[in-house]
Formats: sequence, C-alpha cells, structure tokens
Amino acid sequence: MPRERREELLSIAGEFDLLVIEDSPYRQLRYVGESQPTLRSLDREGRAIGLFTFSKILFPGLRLGWVVAEPAIISRLVVAKQPVDCCTSGLSQLLARVYIESGRLPRQVERTREVYAAKRAVLLEALEQCIDPAWGVRWTRPEGGLFLWVELPEWMDARELLDRALAQEQVAFVVGDAFHCDRSGRNTLRLNFSYPGEQQLRQAAARLARCIEPAVAAHRASGTAPAASEEPTPLLVSGEHSLMQLSWNLALSEIVE
Repeated sequence: MPRERREELLSIAGEFDLLVIEDSPYRQLRYVGESQPTLRSLDREGRAIGLFTFSKILFPGLRLGWVVAEPAIISRLVVAKQPVDCCTSGLSQLLARVYIESGRLPRQVERTREVYAAKRAVLLEALEQCIDPAWGVRWTRPEGGLFLWVELPEWMDARELLDRALAQEQVAFVVGDAFHCDRSGRNTLRLNFSYPGEQQLRQAAARLARCIEPAVAAHRASGTAPAASEEPTPLLVSGEHSLMQLSWNLALSEIVE
C-alpha cells in the first residue's frame, strides 16, 4: 500500500473514530524495492495498532509476537488476552529476550531474507519454465513475504485443481477464495515458497503445470466453460458461521503449507 493510501486510510479512521490494525508479519522480509512507512509511524492520533511476530524472522515454533500501540490500548489488549490464554509462554519470552540481547537478531533477519529471496527466485523461474503463457495463468512477483498469488483463467476452479493436484501429483496450495469475504476468487490460489527446498519448488511447479495443462486442453476442446459445480456458500451468514469458516481457513493454511 503506497504512502498516499496509508494516509488516506488514517484520515478515514479519524473521520469515523476508528482504530486501525496493521498486521505486519512479513514486513522485515522484503527482497526488492523500498519499505513503506508503517501506519503507526504516520499516525498522529494514536489510532494505529501494529502487530508483529518472531515466527517469520526467527523460528515458527516460538509462537511469539509483539504489539505496538498507545499505552491505553495496550492495557485493554492485556485484559482481553488474559481470559483467552492466561499468558504467553514464559520460556518463549525468555528465549526471545536472551536472543535479542545477544545482538544476533539483525543478522538472523538478513540471513532469512537471503534464503527466502533465493527460493522466491527459484519458484518464479520454475513457473515461467513450466507454464505456457497461452494458458492464461498469471502470478505476482512479490517484493516481500512468503507467497505468490496465482490467477487461473476465469473458468477454472482452484478447488477442483487442488483435488487433482493432491490426488495425482501430491502437491498442495491454498485456494484463493479463502481470502475473499464474499467467497469470490474461485480461480485464484496462493503458493508458499518458504518451507520447501529449492528442488522441491522446481518439482512442485512442474507438477502443478501437469495438472493445469489437461484442464486447459479440455476447455479448448469443448469450446465452452464448464458449469460451476455449485453456488459458493455465503460467508457472512451469521457470526457462528463466520467463526467456523475462519477456523477452517486457518486450519487449512496450517495443514496444507
């Protein structure tokens, strides 16, 4: 989000007296380009809440993060958190403190960026080699983070593709409609490049291409787009349904990736 949009967002928050949560788990993982200012750094009214985590820059098992906000907001968050999990692991907090005090964290973040940047490059190159541009498949070249966003042809269903990919090629991804509040984006998906090794990423791109190619060929042969299997289930039907869907999405992300 460019600076102008960030300032516009804060202006809207001021107009309607809102708080703004800026979830930044991947901020330190930038490989190209220049970092944008945080909402917190641009905020003059104490509305921005910054969320950060050690899971992406140190190691995932730590399950520890931090919040940057006004003292009054932090106090409320502490009270809200206590009935949820009592408190964050004391051992995890001690480990993080000792590591930070050792002065090693900046070098660790730099090393992490180097590793992930190399994997990002491998996956991008593999997709370019394996996927024919004529298939109508597009993907992002992210400046940071751990994922590529892939857009399939409009007629292709990512969930059906996932079923084929798992059954035929043992390769997985996260379907894109999980990231849309209205369950649109059925032809989109997210690829992770942080966990697999470089050779695995090359194999995964080739396997994914082998699943896409016959679908494209069948579509061209039929001359018409296949009918949708069913209408997407509305996400915001009720609060209970929303929580169930959120839990399912989070569980899917943990399992598939």
